[in-house]
Amino acid sequence: MTESNTGRSFLLILLTIFFISEIFFPFLIGEDIQGSLIKTLIVGFPLLFQLKGHKWSFWVGGVLLFLNGAIDILLGFELENISLFVLGLFNFIYAISPIISKEIRKLTNQPTTRIKSETDNIIYPYLITRYKAAIIDGIILFSVFTLLMLCLPSSGSARSTGFIFYLMFIGLYEPSMIYFFAGTIGHQFLNIEVKQFISPDKKLTFISALIRSLFKLLLGWISFLTIGFNEEHRALHDIIGSSIVLYKK
Repeated sequence: MTESNTGRSFLLILLTIFFISEIFFPFLIGEDIQGSLIKTLIVGFPLLFQLKGHKWSFWVGGVLLFLNGAIDILLGFELENISLFVLGLFNFIYAISPIISKEIRKLTNQPTTRIKSETDNIIYPYLITRYKAAIIDGIILFSVFTLLMLCLPSSGSARSTGFIFYLMFIGLYEPSMIYFFAGTIGHQFLNIEVKQFISPDKKLTFISALIRSLFKLLLGWISFLTIGFNEEHRALHDIIGSSIVLYKK
């Protein structure tokens, strides 16, 4: 395992612990769950970008983690709750992890631009092709939802449980397909694929594919506005996920 992959693994462990601890935070102090969720999303947002080595995310994330940790420790004094002290200390350690870990620092030194060669004959799909792929995937997801609702009884908690599993399916469908097959069914149908921006011959890691898909869902059609303004026709979620969409050779 390279140092950059080791650093990314360390950050992923810290990020997982952070989100798990924040889930239990409102139960420790009796806080409103909605307010706690908003706080978690604000602090956690730049931490996701740390996995991709974006330098700004380490500064912004570090500041937010220090503030979050300070709040936990102050509440720990006020409520005399040792668990809050532990959470506060964890936030401080997370914030300074890029300073104390050489492996994590290596992440910020990764290349951010693709090196082209004279034999680089990559062809990038235009917006209409990308939209067609999205429409095909949308039809597939809607068909799965329709079949699920038809198969489940109309009363009881079965539909609620089924809907939860359907949301999980939506969240994992695209990143899983990109990780294993370099593209969704819509991508495959239109003969395009999703690869790493730095190395277009390599598939995305699952974390990169997950981050890419998350922001694609959050931004919607707005994410595609940048396609016409860069040479590689990259959408915002491609830029965030360090990915590139190209025609298969």
